[in-house]
Amino acid sequence: MGVDVAGETVWLHQMIQRYHQEARAKGVLLVHACAQVCAIDDLNCYLLAQRLGPPGAAEGTSR
Repeated sequence: MGVDVAGETVWLHQMIQRYHQEARAKGVLLVHACAQVCAIDDLNCYLLAQRLGPPGAAEGTSR
């Protein structure tokens, strides 16, 4: 899982455009703008990733 704590909109768009297909192919979850307001958001993102599991695991399909 990749975690970004920046939050710059243009940069986020560039990173999604650049890495989405590779991350999807490798089953990697990218989390952008995590913890922008406080650490609680960071923890929520972590717990959500743990709950969802690897991409496609819940439904047996890729996301």
